[in-house]
Amino acid sequence: MVFARFSNSIYYPSALPLFESLFRGWRIARRPSVTAEASFLRKLSHRDALGIEVYASEWAQSFVVRFPSSTTFHISISEKTIQIEASRDVTVDQVERLLTDQIAPRILAQLGKLVIHASAVEIAGSAALLVGRSGLGKSTLGASFHQDGERLLGDDAIIISLRDGRWYAEAVYPSLRLRNDSCIQVFGSSNEKDYLESTWKCRLDDRLGVATKPVPLASIFFLEDKPKRLLPRVRALKPSPACMRILEHSFWLDPNDRALAAGRFLIAGQVADHISSFTLDFARDYAILPEVRDAVTASMPNAIMGVDER
Repeated sequence: MVFARFSNSIYYPSALPLFESLFRGWRIARRPSVTAEASFLRKLSHRDALGIEVYASEWAQSFVVRFPSSTTFHISISEKTIQIEASRDVTVDQVERLLTDQIAPRILAQLGKLVIHASAVEIAGSAALLVGRSGLGKSTLGASFHQDGERLLGDDAIIISLRDGRWYAEAVYPSLRLRNDSCIQVFGSSNEKDYLESTWKCRLDDRLGVATKPVPLASIFFLEDKPKRLLPRVRALKPSPACMRILEHSFWLDPNDRALAAGRFLIAGQVADHISSFTLDFARDYAILPEVRDAVTASMPNAIMGVDER
């Protein structure tokens, strides 16, 4: 039943420890199907690859995020509330996944955190980020590392933060979703398919012993959009282009907030200055995943660089 876990219009996501730790004090409620008047909204973005539209209301720190023909989230940063409108055929599980994969990273970005659209794996105690647009194989490569004995942090949204002079990576919500063919190739089987955001993917959280604590960040690998090589090639990336790529793949809620944009640029620049960044070029072929893993591992620095926080 749709919204089966809503009670008295209040939704308690007990299955999402994310909201207990990162969103303490927030209230999530079902919203009556009454969309705000267009005159009260200011459009902040055009539809992206997923068709997502973001609006700001006339009230400070209030936003509307729309997923076409699916779900609309009304977010108030100042009041710490998320109100949800969903079409009749949208399940609670799908709403939860939109919350964890799309809404939570955007709220965290609005609160000043640097959140990157990336997969992340822990290799010999250090985190490697696999960054790129959707469909380039970040999740498949991360799952391949996990199947090879490394620990997965997450496959969608990663927080980069500075703690005690070191940069750390932490998943907004530790999880893994794979397309069915990738699931079969990496794990040998798949879960029941689940339809979400125009892609068939299976959720594998229950199979994984994912890392649930921040891991020191060692390297960032940017997957090339148009692979030119069959075998993997890793090339070092200078700080300036690395900074711009970090910003390109970061989550945001209000891109017109100049103070937040300046802060995000500063953090991205510091990360690019102190963390080794590379481009990763390889053919999307399951057969060469072992070679890709070897290329990534060989490029990981032996020591994690610290930074003076002063």
